[in-house]
Amino acid sequence: MTINHLSRRTILQAAGVGAAAVLGGPLLAACSNEGRGGVQPTTGAPGGGGGGGGVLPKYLPYAGVKPDIKGGNGVGDTFFAYPAEPVTAITAAIGDGKPIRTLGITNQPIPPALGNNAFWQELNKRIGSDLEISLANPADYNQRFPTAVAGDQLPDIFSVGSAPQLPGLLASKALDLTEYLAGDAIAKYPFLANIQTDSWKSCVYNGRLMAVPVPRGMISSYVLYGRDDLLASHGVSGPATSYQDLYDKAKAVTAPAENRWAFSYVPVDYIRQMYGVQNGWQEVGGTLQASYADPAQKDALEAAKKLFDDGLVVPDAFTAQWQDYKTWFGGGRAMYTFDSFSAWPSFLTLIAGEHFSLAAYPPAKAEGGGAAKAWLGNPTNSTTAINAKAKDRVETMLSFLNWCAAAFGTSEYLFRKYGIEGVNYTLEGTDPILNDKGKSETQLGLLYLCDAPWPIYQAGDRKATQAQYDAQEAFMKNAVQSKTVGVYSETNARDGSRINKAMSDLQNDIIQGRQPVSAWDQGVADWKKNGGDKIRDELAKGLQESGG
Repeated sequence: MTINHLSRRTILQAAGVGAAAVLGGPLLAACSNEGRGGVQPTTGAPGGGGGGGGVLPKYLPYAGVKPDIKGGNGVGDTFFAYPAEPVTAITAAIGDGKPIRTLGITNQPIPPALGNNAFWQELNKRIGSDLEISLANPADYNQRFPTAVAGDQLPDIFSVGSAPQLPGLLASKALDLTEYLAGDAIAKYPFLANIQTDSWKSCVYNGRLMAVPVPRGMISSYVLYGRDDLLASHGVSGPATSYQDLYDKAKAVTAPAENRWAFSYVPVDYIRQMYGVQNGWQEVGGTLQASYADPAQKDALEAAKKLFDDGLVVPDAFTAQWQDYKTWFGGGRAMYTFDSFSAWPSFLTLIAGEHFSLAAYPPAKAEGGGAAKAWLGNPTNSTTAINAKAKDRVETMLSFLNWCAAAFGTSEYLFRKYGIEGVNYTLEGTDPILNDKGKSETQLGLLYLCDAPWPIYQAGDRKATQAQYDAQEAFMKNAVQSKTVGVYSETNARDGSRINKAMSDLQNDIIQGRQPVSAWDQGVADWKKNGGDKIRDELAKGLQESGG
């Protein structure tokens, strides 16, 4: 196995505007939900394709396991415990006896090599092929991927990284999966069919299905978390009903002399939602408009700046690392933090205590009077392609990816996530609890090759499971998705990071007082001139071609 030690950063390029202009602390450089497959708070596509074009697989929900609360409207199925008798869902052979070589990403420390890894050894037995894994941290994958392409060294299965002319690259290097997966053909692979349609949109390039998705659904959406236990001790409770209410609550709990502030960093995107700023790209007056150009941006920036000016944010926010925000929140230095739904379980790990209580607050309208539109994150974490040279083994490759997507409640999922009972995990009731060996050995990056739709499940904690369901359901009632999710723009793939970074720098300058709020207008004009307008045109064309 080859693994590069790299800093953590998403390989996903921010296609949506709103993608870069998301933080009031330093621009996110690290995945906020490490090891959980989350993405930056982006509203755009992960370098995705054409958004459909009539080749999308049919969605066939898996019905072999009954959840405690059936999901719907974007909310995942909810389980209060792992099924006592997991369903063995795949009985047909997966591997063909030949090695399956993969190149993927990981956010976790390097797992033990095959010879010292009982999970990996058992994995090879179960799938019937030796899995040869090459991993890179997301930050380096964008260098690793084009190098592998240039050297004609792509393995059988590989995560689709960032590269110029990606549609053409995939057309020449990846297997066209349309005939195997489009429409009803997906039924042959029931766990790939169990992935919702929105996640497949990022797999379409030039009207062909060129990859399979790594789904995450709505858990990639960001929400304001509050330490309800600590807030209550300062006389503050419940979600803010307006911006002024949010400010007042923040003021009430901030006490610098006691090393306590309201916010871990300035939750600019949360405030944008309160002020009605659009999510990513939307059609306005018959034309695609980037969220940068939303007239409400300057009101939101002014409001965000006030939180920082008035000392309601941890003073180190702009120089801190993403993990610092979690630590401050966990330790009570900050009462609120802005993070993805997928971060919830990590907070429960980080923050312990009999009285600990966590809440997630959907945004309210800044002026009061009800809920604001909440921003849905990208439903797709990344995509995975099959090497065109592996065409004669396509069934093996798709069977393996189908196995990687086996749903919660199956024995395949239990093994894939937790390993071998007694070696990698123990049962508490019917819930598997990873031990240290399990936490290390199971980190082979399988969840970044393909994965099941994420359930709502907190092992051994029914109360937390119910709370997550309630929060997600409330969020989805007023959620809106960027119109261009899954639509590819070559200019965005090439220049998006650079021109979006200029906007995030400007945002941070404004909040810290180095630029006036009025400078936003010139920033937007420059962004348009430097590529934003071209991205708009390409996205509009992609939408038209896909019927979006």
